[in-house]
Amino acid sequence: MPEPDSVKAKPHDLLTRRFIAVTGKGGTGKSAVSAAIAFAAATLGRRVLVASIQRYEKTTGFLGAGAPAGEVFEVQNNVFAVNITPKAALREYGLMILRFERLYRRVFEDTLVRYLMEALPSLEELVMIGKAWYHTQERQETGAWRYDTVVLDMQSTGHALSMLSLPATITKAAPPGPLRSKAKEILAAVTDPKRASLCVVTTPEETPVNEAAEICERNAAEAGMPPGFLFVNRVIEPEFGPSELDLGAELPPRALLRTAFVCASFRERVARSQSGHLARAQRDIPLPAVILPEVFSEEFGTAELAALSKIITEHCHGSV
Repeated sequence: MPEPDSVKAKPHDLLTRRFIAVTGKGGTGKSAVSAAIAFAAATLGRRVLVASIQRYEKTTGFLGAGAPAGEVFEVQNNVFAVNITPKAALREYGLMILRFERLYRRVFEDTLVRYLMEALPSLEELVMIGKAWYHTQERQETGAWRYDTVVLDMQSTGHALSMLSLPATITKAAPPGPLRSKAKEILAAVTDPKRASLCVVTTPEETPVNEAAEICERNAAEAGMPPGFLFVNRVIEPEFGPSELDLGAELPPRALLRTAFVCASFRERVARSQSGHLARAQRDIPLPAVILPEVFSEEFGTAELAALSKIITEHCHGSV
């Protein structure tokens, strides 16, 4: 485990970074946090693209279904989204190089070539992170950036770190040529502390906190992406103290108040269980922590994202 406090990354203005990667254990709410970061940046007047990395066809989570994979769609003012899949990213990259649809089909849709692509998953990963990086380079006709910030909603721990470390690996190992040159450009972008930031999402539970710590260690050793923030998601605060709950033990067993007492007691036990893991995450993970509360809602939509984005803006904007 890293040493507490002394090696903590300094808080910075996350919302003005051009490239923000978000990862963590599966099920911790990475997509929700990625979307909330985008909403927060958009409220500052920045045009934001959320790029969702998927190996298989999926819609873009909380931002809703939109255009086919690989195509950008508008979510709301200043917020855009794109679903990046290997097939769509490779097609776009191939057309950019080969220029002609017919030639692309002859090269990249050949059965043998498709087999080789599937046998080399690292190439798929490079194409997908290359697609995300490409969006940070796009410009409008006026010369201004098409997107001020690209938020990369990545896969869980292992896949994410493998993808982020790939440009460095190729830069070191590949012979001179187009592949190495492109990897070098991507590496320069994702390791620039003024442009990039790696954020980690966890919940106050043992395994997610362990994985969050592992991400930070592996990133420092392998990928070298500038450390961002730790988002501790789905934190539950107790509504009553133990002394207040003791009074509920005397309530009639079938009364409505008795039901409320049982719910409050359960919430207090969960909050107490979370508190130890939360303290460990804040102590042992070398990132400034942002606490995001559990959202008790039947559906998670724009109103809930807006609420989380306010917390993110408060903690991640204007930092030194």
